[in-house]
Amino acid sequence: MGSTFLVLRIGILPSYTLRRRKTTRFGIIHSTTTNTCSISRATADASSPWKFHPIDDGFMSGSVDKTVRLWDLRPPTCRGLLKPTASPIVAYDSSGLVFAVGVNHYSRILLYDQANYDKDPFLTITLEDPTLALVSYPPRPIYMTSLSFSSNAKYILVGCSGDAHYILDAFEGHLLAKLEGHVGLERRRMDAPQTIDPSKGNSGEEVSWTPDSKYVVSGSLNGKIVIWDVQNLPVRSASLISRHLQRGFSRLLLLMVIPVRLDV
Repeated sequence: MGSTFLVLRIGILPSYTLRRRKTTRFGIIHSTTTNTCSISRATADASSPWKFHPIDDGFMSGSVDKTVRLWDLRPPTCRGLLKPTASPIVAYDSSGLVFAVGVNHYSRILLYDQANYDKDPFLTITLEDPTLALVSYPPRPIYMTSLSFSSNAKYILVGCSGDAHYILDAFEGHLLAKLEGHVGLERRRMDAPQTIDPSKGNSGEEVSWTPDSKYVVSGSLNGKIVIWDVQNLPVRSASLISRHLQRGFSRLLLLMVIPVRLDV
């Protein structure tokens, strides 16, 4: 059994080329390119968030020109366009019926119906951490760098560049968990001081659900992997005291949990 994936080719031309290829279960390229589409460098760069639709051949890109574009591999142009007020981060839920757009400028997460993406979002979530006001006033803003839904689509994991990630209720937007215990990738180096204004730093895809959504796994600037048990999330709460395990590794900047098992 094979699977398909998309290759982002970066060259000297003023565009990126997305190519769909087929792989065997052992990762060997099985067939040549079947479809391609080109994306202008004005609308994306190598660090822009790209999310693939879990069901069909669509995918979504958040862009440096402050747009969200919905793509299909069949036509060479995007099939949908949204214009948030800042560079967004994006995510699909497991069914592909809903997608989320995170906008740091307002600390908001917008949930859209995939079939009615040209309408207003059906839910707008403002990410607010009440504990930050106990540290400084005004509280230091949260810089979101990734979004991902749990496998049952009930929760949204918000990855951040700072020293905390968050879990939200995907239906009502309540803050359910604050995940602490790691060192955020915002500062790039352990000896670098924290700045007043938050920044992305090296943060991006260093935090992820496990395939069963019972645990959250994250990389850390101090070279460790942190694991939180999130099986007993509260119905509604301001924060959650998280339990975590730590294992030593070299500096970890990217971590993704693969939701399949290979029987070799």
